[in-house]
Amino acid sequence: MLENNDDGLQSLTQCNDAIIPTVKKRRMDIDLLRIFACFFVLFNHTRGYQAFAHTDSQIMMWFCSSLSVITKTAVPLFYMISGAMLFSDKQESYQVIIKKRVLRVAVVIPFLTAMLAAIGAFRGYISTFSFDVCFRMTLRGADEVGGMPYWYLYWYIGMLLMLPFYRRMAKNMTKQDFYMLFFLYFFFNTFMQLLDMILTANNILPFAIHSDFKLGLNFALTTTVFFPLAGYYLDHNVDLLKISKKKLYSLFASGIAGIAVTCWLKARELEENGMEFTENYISLFGCVITISIFLFIKYICAKFNQFENHEKFVKAVTLAGSLAYGMYIFDPFMKWVVYSRFVALISPDTYMIYPNIIYCLLSMSVCGSFTMLLRRIPVIKKLV
Repeated sequence: MLENNDDGLQSLTQCNDAIIPTVKKRRMDIDLLRIFACFFVLFNHTRGYQAFAHTDSQIMMWFCSSLSVITKTAVPLFYMISGAMLFSDKQESYQVIIKKRVLRVAVVIPFLTAMLAAIGAFRGYISTFSFDVCFRMTLRGADEVGGMPYWYLYWYIGMLLMLPFYRRMAKNMTKQDFYMLFFLYFFFNTFMQLLDMILTANNILPFAIHSDFKLGLNFALTTTVFFPLAGYYLDHNVDLLKISKKKLYSLFASGIAGIAVTCWLKARELEENGMEFTENYISLFGCVITISIFLFIKYICAKFNQFENHEKFVKAVTLAGSLAYGMYIFDPFMKWVVYSRFVALISPDTYMIYPNIIYCLLSMSVCGSFTMLLRRIPVIKKLV
């Protein structure tokens, strides 16, 4: 997500003969994934994410639930993008990683949180603007009243510090390793939760197996490990144009089925709880849906390259994808200054889906344009 220069990409524009459209070493598939994930990261922080619990229409409830389920794939998609782009064969010393990568992210966080605190104090969201408030918000990745929009940057820094270890694991992954990693993640994070639901619903067991079964697999079951490694493996070892259509359609159908089952579970829960919003089940089939979206977008881009006169569209996609980081870090400012008034201006019901979608597109446009302006400043250019 955060690397604008895409180091190590020279040898990645072709993956097992599946050519991906590129512009100045930027890959269309990766940038389209960035745009997709960025939109849903922004959408996750709007009231539209909760729209499924604020509608009387069954059709709208299913539609909004589907969007909320897809929304929860945004961060895992960024994990997969990070793994695909950073876990390359290129080796770097810790000195280079800290100087070239970690500091670029670390120096930005205090400035962002200080500006958020200043705006929050000015608009009355925060009681006072002080060093203590800024320091606390920096440690937390923001918070106070605006949530923690920058927590991902701290994970990213942590991953960069472990980059040599990640690279060694990714480079030596085999097909069996990937299958085992996927099986463990799916079995313990999806299947066992489904089993719990069935057993507890029928009063067969008075306790939850998923939470009570303590097996030392925390490493394999962590999203910040599974998805980056999966992203690297699938990006470097799967030629989507050579996979049979039957397998591809089965893969994409499994993602759609995961969304459908989740929406059905949410519909049942909403009927029982009286339309009370919860995030139960939302990420139940997250690994299947996320991988399906990741491969689907890569497949579309690989097929798209077979058409003629597509250069302008590819340039537009790669430009927008290069601005995803700026869209992400500047959106919290848009939220505090513009969001509530803008959505209320379109519709008095701020939980309606379309005003929130329009806001996200507006925020991406404004924040992306602001990022382009900042890149004209030499000192700031490398930071955004």
